[in-house]
Amino acid sequence: MVSLKRALRQAVPDLGRYLRKMIASPSGIALPRDLMKELVRQCRHHNVFPIFLPNAYWDSSPPAVFKVLERLVDTHIESLECLDADDLATEVRAMPIQLQEWLGDTPEDHHDREYLQRFSLYWMAASIDGDYCDFKSALAPMASDSEVAQRFPELFDELDDEGLITLDDRFTLMDGGIAYKEHVLHFHQCLRRGFGSNPNYDFLARLAAYYRKTKETNEFKIAIDPRRVMHLSDYQRTMEADAWFGALFDPADIDNHDAVGLTVIERERPSLFDMSLRIDRTEFFWSSDRKSNLKTFEIEEILAESVKFDAYHINRYVHAERDTANHVLRHFDGAAKVYTDGAAYAERYGTSIPHEPRASMKPKLFRIDGDIELEDWIDLVSFFMRGNEMVLRYFDSGRYERAFREKIEEWKTIREPPPPSS
Repeated sequence: MVSLKRALRQAVPDLGRYLRKMIASPSGIALPRDLMKELVRQCRHHNVFPIFLPNAYWDSSPPAVFKVLERLVDTHIESLECLDADDLATEVRAMPIQLQEWLGDTPEDHHDREYLQRFSLYWMAASIDGDYCDFKSALAPMASDSEVAQRFPELFDELDDEGLITLDDRFTLMDGGIAYKEHVLHFHQCLRRGFGSNPNYDFLARLAAYYRKTKETNEFKIAIDPRRVMHLSDYQRTMEADAWFGALFDPADIDNHDAVGLTVIERERPSLFDMSLRIDRTEFFWSSDRKSNLKTFEIEEILAESVKFDAYHINRYVHAERDTANHVLRHFDGAAKVYTDGAAYAERYGTSIPHEPRASMKPKLFRIDGDIELEDWIDLVSFFMRGNEMVLRYFDSGRYERAFREKIEEWKTIREPPPPSS
């Protein structure tokens, strides 16, 4: 079977958002809601995105997903076999056009079982996508009746005031999750690529390495997804082949209380980076408290107003504290700033740190306290904000120019319209 992941990349760059709507059945076919909810539940546990349901079905793996999926497909086919050719064609036309193309032409026997299986799998993939990628539940604090709290109530009792779990020797931090008592806890939804894809391996692998390197001297905390738990035996790492104003970063000034203020870097356009995520600008802000010998650093990336995740606008955010008397970066955390309506985000979009309005929610995603090496910190910041080339431009403009200038100018030549003829 052709790799769905490869087909996705070739056909629709962001099929997840493209499918994020419930498909209605013109013939009124309805599948058992309890089984559909269980399918979403098992897909979350096993990190199976809806668009990969055909893979799970044909490979019979993971078994927990396949068990539910097999029942649903059989039930669905029983209903589809009751339709005549015209009614089945109407059902097909109700699907997104891309899935219709993948399904292909209807065979002479419109009740061909392999054809109906493929139709059913694509139909379910589109139907559960909205529930699977539900940001309302993803952003909610862990509740006592959540999957994680029900299975591991001690973790619910140990959450700090920011909803983070403190890492210790009970946990094994991995690139794609946290091993705990023969199970894997999944990272928070906002620690995933584009907030909905696979985990941000580039950042999380470096965070795990830095945790192992400095856990004796630094305290690490992290946010998990309370909706997901996977048995360790089912764990599989899914790899994906894949103009400013203000002063740029100067490590010589990190303890200088006069080196403060706002730096704003805008994305150069037309931009090849917009293919990943449309970020319009990134704000970097240093503030100072001389009495406490403390400098505070904040970063917030500002996504275009047109970019939404369900009903939410979500920006990644970094906060750090520098003890200038002892020359120690003592604290570093990452969060997601969530704005719940267009008016609130329009206000944020039109302002800059430190005069920005408060976000509606700000789930904390990870935290490190202690003595954090500067180079490791810069590395972690850069990969937490994966896909944001403006962070590299701030920390190392020379490297940014060497890595991207030629590609940027080439892209501009391709994308910019020719000048009007005189």
